[in-house]
Amino acid sequence: MLDRLCQAAPGQAKIEYVLLVGLVALVAIGSLIMMGPGVSNIFKTVKDELVNPTPKFTSTPVLTPTSGSLTESAPTPTPESEERLSHSDFEDGDELDWYEAEGKKWDINDGEYCADSGGEHRSFTGDETWTDYVIDLQARLGKGDGFGVYFRATEPDAVNGYCFQYDPGYGKGAFLFRQVVNGRERSPSIVEWAPTDYDWHGPARHIRVQVVGNTYTAFVDGVQVAQLVDDSYTRGAVGLRAWDDSDVCFDDVAVTRIR
Repeated sequence: MLDRLCQAAPGQAKIEYVLLVGLVALVAIGSLIMMGPGVSNIFKTVKDELVNPTPKFTSTPVLTPTSGSLTESAPTPTPESEERLSHSDFEDGDELDWYEAEGKKWDINDGEYCADSGGEHRSFTGDETWTDYVIDLQARLGKGDGFGVYFRATEPDAVNGYCFQYDPGYGKGAFLFRQVVNGRERSPSIVEWAPTDYDWHGPARHIRVQVVGNTYTAFVDGVQVAQLVDDSYTRGAVGLRAWDDSDVCFDDVAVTRIR
């Protein structure tokens, strides 16, 4: 065709140029039409991942009973960079770092921070500007309906924040998260039932609550038991709670910042 164009008269060359350009345009348009849905889906996938990224955490594992323990393990997330914010082993006056907002019946017994049974007990430590962190502690429930761990807590005398509860008194026994507004707890946001023969009382349990962004994950003895996603509270301190006839002692309460 190039030979023909070179030898053609000026008028004929212009016509053939127009036909050639038209043919190229038709081929290009047809290719775009055929590729359009695939290209559109690719851009949509990229956009969705940017706007709504895949969650970092997996769903809570199913808990199965074996001699009253939680047996299906979940990996404990390891922060990429850590900074210890506070640690209380309740030796040498560590209770002075805690503000007893309610109950006034907190005592140090054999190196543990204990709440006597009867009524509501709340005690807080830390800084209300804290954002992302991990709480680790040992807790031993001797009797009663359970204990709680506050996080993202502000205004301790009429606390606002979240609470993870180790709660044998809730129904048949559950691990749950609640919002607390002006000192009053809301209905549970998340409830995960424990195995029917779970041993709530007696053994010391390692409790970990990981607070990252709007995702809060609770572990008992290294097993993930509950997870909440909520963005109502973005910062706040840490606290401990007991209620009614609960007889509970805490030890080695450590708060580690996640960068």
